Amino acid sequence: MPDKEDKRIYTLSQEEPYIAVIRMGLPLIAGMFIMVLYNWVDTYFIGLTKDDYQLAAVNLSYPVTMAVSIMLLLRVIDRINDESNYGGSNHE
Repeated sequence: MPDKEDKRIYTLSQEEPYIAVIRMGLPLIAGMFIMVLYNWVDTYFIGLTKDDYQLAAVNLSYPVTMAVSIMLLLRVIDRINDESNYGGSNHE
């Protein structure tokens, strides 16, 4: 049975682009949906306390969390581009 790395390489190099995007994108979409759902539930229960400062803190943390997630995702995409353009991570 091929290992995980071989499956990813096969997906990105041999399959149709739309299939690769769907296969690689669905876990990301599911993870983002779970983060949003967690934030909604958290906001609901903190909203029951009727404390404006706690609610403001929760509402501030969501964009920060998304910004960090986006930066990490862009770093991963950059690393994938480097490896595909230069044939590995030792291109310096």
